[in-house]
This record gives sequence, structure tokens and C-alpha cells, in this order.
Amino acid sequence: MRNSSKVTLLFLLALGQFGCSKQNSPASDIIVARNPAPPAASPENSSPAVAIPQPSTQDASGYYALGMELYKQNRDEQAAEAFRQATVLDPEFAVGYLKLGLAYKALGRKEEAGKAYEQAVKVYEKLVDKEPKNAEAQLNLGEAYSRLGDYQKSIEAYRRGVKLKEPDSATYYDIGLAYNKLARYSDAVGAFKKSIELDPDDYRAQEALERAQADAGRQKARIEEEKKKLERMAKVNPKSKSNSNANASGNNNQSPKNANR
Repeated sequence: MRNSSKVTLLFLLALGQFGCSKQNSPASDIIVARNPAPPAASPENSSPAVAIPQPSTQDASGYYALGMELYKQNRDEQAAEAFRQATVLDPEFAVGYLKLGLAYKALGRKEEAGKAYEQAVKVYEKLVDKEPKNAEAQLNLGEAYSRLGDYQKSIEAYRRGVKLKEPDSATYYDIGLAYNKLARYSDAVGAFKKSIELDPDDYRAQEALERAQADAGRQKARIEEEKKKLERMAKVNPKSKSNSNANASGNNNQSPKNANR
């Protein structure tokens, strides 16, 4: 009987200790972000929320800073949610859309990435209209256009930004990529060289520079070959060239009345 009482007492004590330890355990620092519904103009904000660490401040800049840290840690899904929350809290937070697009791209969600880049372009375009001397906005606009594949507009924005502020190594690298897409290899070479000057250890820029130099060499060789072909054609049939010039001159001197007959 005594042994039975002892067993019962030990069981109750153990049960009480277990209950206390669970109640006193610290709360998890993981939360599911709960914010107002996203604006209708931002369809990329409609993605389902995922669990993310709690940011230091519950505003757009706080979620953005959290997203950047998660992105650096390759926690892309959580980073995307943090950037999404930043744009929900501030629909005019242009860099939030840009980084959201990068996170979606890393996740292979191309359509959502494209929508985020489009929204970034819209917000940055409004910003540079108000603040044409905002160098950071011009450079980021160039990146957003490049991400969308509009390399001509990308270069135009980059060039405006470079006039206002010396870009960092990564931005010069992106500028070189945009020039490459336009087959402006000599300009790409210049951009990659600037990138390496600012960061000699950037192996991406070094490899890109070598490719751009090779492409520029092949492009120059093709142009020289075309020039030689034209010169050879002119030597073989000089009369044809002179007759063509004479006919063109005669047509230009013809009166409008005769020309319409």
C-alpha cells in the first residue's frame, strides 16, 4: 500500500513539472504577418502569407530590412514575404517591389517577378519625374527596366544616374550586362572595367569582361569584312555604281509632273 502511494505521488509530481515547463517556455520569434489587404493596383501582393521572423519595426522599412537579411541567407520565400509586406504597408515603396521581383525570380516564380518589376518601374518613373536628380532612383529604374528586358530604356536611365552619382561595382556590372544585350560590346567592356576597378575581386565582372572583349573583337572583324566586300564589289563593277548614281541624280532632277506619269 505504501509503495502504491509513493508511485502515485511521484507520478503527480512529474505531471506537475511537465505542465510548468510548457507554460513557462519562451514564445517563438516566428510570426505569420497579418496586415491589411494589399491594394488592387499591386497584384503581386496577393500571394499567400508565409511565416517570417518578426522585423525590428512594424513598418515598410522594417520589413524591407528583414527581407534583405533573409535574402542574403538564401531564405528566398521568407524574403519575398517580407518584401511583399513592405509594399503592402507602403504602396509607393519602389525598392521593395524591385527586391520582391528578385526574390520571386530566385524562387522561379517568373510571372510574379515580372509583375513586381513592372510595379517598380511605375513607382520609379513617378519618382524621377518629381525628382530628376535622384541618382539612386535613376539607377534603380535602370535595373528594373533591365529585369523586364527593356534594355534601351534601362541604359537611358543608367546613363542619367551615372551623370548624377558614381555607381558601385555591382551597378556597373549590371550596366555592362544591359550593353551586352544591345550588342554594344565596346560600351559593355568599359562598364565591366569600371566594375573591376571598384572591386578587383569581382570574378563575375572579370569573366564578363573577357566575354565582352571577345564579342567586341568578333563584331569588329565582321564590320571590317563587310567593308572589304563593299570595296571589292566597287572595284569589280565600277560602272554599275556610277550608273546607279547617275540614275539617282536623274530621278532627283525630274519634275514632279513627269515623275507622276
